[in-house]
Amino acid sequence: MSFNAKTYIHYSKTEQIQSQDPYQYNNFYDNYDGTSESEMINNNNNFGFSAYIPLGVDFRIGKKRDFWKRIHLFYELRPNINVTYIPNLRSITNTSINHGIGCKISL
Repeated sequence: MSFNAKTYIHYSKTEQIQSQDPYQYNNFYDNYDGTSESEMINNNNNFGFSAYIPLGVDFRIGKKRDFWKRIHLFYELRPNINVTYIPNLRSITNTSINHGIGCKISL
């Protein structure tokens, strides 16, 4: 969640002129004309959330020896949906899939 959110916008204009003379050492000329504006906008409070479903496989390496019983190989797949709601602008919804693979040791 976001409270007391603000958006700052700064505008300025710069021009760059390039000389076509190959024998000139510095062939770029920057020109800042002094035009600059700033604006601050107060935004309404906004929120976002994410939800996912964990899916996975856990494989224990051994069944007989105590050491190998404690070691697990795993793969996890998490399809999720993310929602961000900004009242002044729009609502953004996107999806993603996270993967995880690794080795766990149970103590």
